[in-house]
Amino acid sequence: MSTMKGYVPLTSKTVQLKQFPIPVPAHGQVLVKIAYCAMCATDVHRMSGSIGTADKNTIIGHECSGVVVQVGPDTAHMGFKVGDRVVVDPNRYCHYCDACKKDQKCTVMTVASRGHGCFAEYKLCDVESCHHIPDRLSLKRAVMVEPVTSVMRAMDLAQIKQGQTVALSGAGGIGMLLLWAIKHTGASNITVIEPVEEKWELCRTLGAKNCINPFRENVYERCMELTGGAGFDYVFEVSGARSAAPVCTDIIGFGGNVVYFAVFPSDYELPLNLNKLYSKEGRIQTVFTHRTNFPRAVNFLADCDDAVDAVMGLEFPFDRVNDAFEAFFTSKYSKIVIKVADDLV
Repeated sequence: MSTMKGYVPLTSKTVQLKQFPIPVPAHGQVLVKIAYCAMCATDVHRMSGSIGTADKNTIIGHECSGVVVQVGPDTAHMGFKVGDRVVVDPNRYCHYCDACKKDQKCTVMTVASRGHGCFAEYKLCDVESCHHIPDRLSLKRAVMVEPVTSVMRAMDLAQIKQGQTVALSGAGGIGMLLLWAIKHTGASNITVIEPVEEKWELCRTLGAKNCINPFRENVYERCMELTGGAGFDYVFEVSGARSAAPVCTDIIGFGGNVVYFAVFPSDYELPLNLNKLYSKEGRIQTVFTHRTNFPRAVNFLADCDDAVDAVMGLEFPFDRVNDAFEAFFTSKYSKIVIKVADDLV
């Protein structure tokens, strides 16, 4: 077989299945047969043009797990062989820019330089972007490694202390994972702001004490009620909704922190009263994924409790990706997973 199937953007909410040549790995590369891939709001934002643009001839997707099926020439000594189970870092790195040398975000490589994504039967990967996963970590659970790296980055930056109060705005797939991680810090009075009430039961399972519907309640007043007027120590904005962003700085307390985790549209500008933030000695933090977290995320998911599996709300077969997109836009589900290869588990 010399061709493979892959999904490219068709509209802002739909994709089209096309045939592509199966790529051949060069030196320093491996070919991965994709077992599972997962939907992410970032991919959807690119399809709509709200964050960058998506090439209609390029396969979408950046969260996946799979198995190495071919190794490039003179590459075997680099630590990968046929049959290795792996997850893939979607980013590429130049290793020579000042940022790379400081272990920061690469300033040379771009989204376009990633090549084809992982909503496909196979993906060509640089060895540096592949990470081994142990046998005790299923390929299905491993599809969450990439988003968990971002969650870990947020937790590293925030440094929540036991007993501090936390609010989280937005309970999508990444929001659920972040909620679960927040619970394990020993945080207190964890409150989720989420309009889709079908998600509340899972939110409580993962650690939420309170749930607020922002469409039916005044978020500021309810948060003040829940904190006795003090406000929260930490507020995480994970929805990416324009309407959700401004209130976050209002509901922190003295010395509070707002972590804008979600990727907002490139044209969005936050209305901010700096005098209010100043009087609270409040802080704002943003988050970008970090490549060094991949081994940590693998270890974490390999040994964590089974509650994390509930975050994967729906699974679709590879021939029903448009159905997965339709489910995604209902906002009723957390992480939506696509099973690409029936013979890989």
